[in-house]
Amino acid sequence: MAGTKELPDAKELVARMAEIGERSNRIFRRFLERQDDEHFQIPDPKVVTDAFAKLAEHLIARPELLVEAQLSYWTEMGRLWEGYMRRLLGEEVAPIATPAPDDRRFKDEAWSEDLVFDYIKQSYLVTASWIQSTVANVEGLDPALRNKVAFYTRQYVDALAPSNFALTNPVVLDRTLAERGANLLRGYRHWLSDVARQAEDAPPDTGGFKVGETLATTPGDVVHRNRLMELIRYRPTTDKVQAEPLLIVPAWIMKYYILDLSETNSLVRFLRDQGFEVWMISWLNPGEGDADLGMEDYVRLGVREALDVIGRAVPGRKVHTAGYCLGGTLLSIAAAAMARDGVDRLASMTMLAAQVDFT
Repeated sequence: MAGTKELPDAKELVARMAEIGERSNRIFRRFLERQDDEHFQIPDPKVVTDAFAKLAEHLIARPELLVEAQLSYWTEMGRLWEGYMRRLLGEEVAPIATPAPDDRRFKDEAWSEDLVFDYIKQSYLVTASWIQSTVANVEGLDPALRNKVAFYTRQYVDALAPSNFALTNPVVLDRTLAERGANLLRGYRHWLSDVARQAEDAPPDTGGFKVGETLATTPGDVVHRNRLMELIRYRPTTDKVQAEPLLIVPAWIMKYYILDLSETNSLVRFLRDQGFEVWMISWLNPGEGDADLGMEDYVRLGVREALDVIGRAVPGRKVHTAGYCLGGTLLSIAAAAMARDGVDRLASMTMLAAQVDFT
């Protein structure tokens, strides 16, 4: 934790808070006015209530299981408190609960080195594990209800993480002291901007994103273009290259760079660095003149034409394919049509969050 910092100037703080308060009033008045708008919707709380009411019925039917889970939780919390007291006395004590390796919420060293925040972190992890395991072990739930309850439970548990609250997050406290509270005011302004956009039914702010800089950062070349799409070619970076290229067909209801978000979050970059020559379709935004286009046009001008271009660039090779979301649906239609016509050009087909069987 940072040392003692000079407190912010009182007049400056009052001025900031007054400006934010005035803006908050305007935004929330508009937000409340929209409650009467027939198009304004919020999630129906009855869906959640009904799901957990059914969960409670099954819990009551086997009270001994709930008691057993509660005793187990008390035991773990007792062990945690004992370890905390021993650490206060200077002993080295192994943690009883550790975050998953990919859990970024507790990466800062203060979560482990500071006794108080280590206790807060571990008590949360123990409690979160107990809640989720208790729900998961309830007997007699049908699969759909079990999945629904597990989903809402996970959202609840994640929302209660100490990293989400300023007073229980050592990183936020450090930053708050260093910036004399300016970070909290800045964050509140950002939140007000989000609320204002929602109140006005405005689209999200995309000013912080720029294609080629903060999005779609993997270098590629547009090698083909028609009225429906552009075809991007990403060359591999490895000494040895996979024999067959890979064509990715994304959904046309979103931008292609959903699969190439950043250097650390890009399927395209990962595949390229594994030795694949990746090709990806980028669907063009349709206009009034495209109203006559149908699914067959997307198959012909999208998947089939992309395969033709790849075939000319890499002759004699079959092509691996991957379809994302609605792009997977289109790819499956194209593959079925090619099989019907006796066209054998695909080495494999992978579906990512794709819908195929609509029966």
